[in-house]
Amino acid sequence: FDGEVRLSSKGGGKLARYLDTTILVGEGGGFGDCDGFQPNETVFDGTLEELATDHGVNGSPLRAFSLDRARVVRTFKFTFALRDDPRAERGTATTSFEWSVDA
Repeated sequence: FDGEVRLSSKGGGKLARYLDTTILVGEGGGFGDCDGFQPNETVFDGTLEELATDHGVNGSPLRAFSLDRARVVRTFKFTFALRDDPRAERGTATTSFEWSVDA
């Protein structure tokens, strides 16, 4: 089975423009534990607002990794950092992620 695994995001809110978001793909680590995680590639680096706008319902999904006939195991690390900006105060943000495969 060959194809591209893609990632898109839905969400928003006042806080989304102040949340720096990085998505890395690599190997090792696991759910809730990044010990041993070795990144291979940066899938996204920007704000949560940019992720939802550029790679959401009206944007194009991010290419996460390629599949080939061999078994593929990848680990993803999502990090969010709040900017030191008083305009973020009392803000909220929501997001959801959707994975898809283009064969």
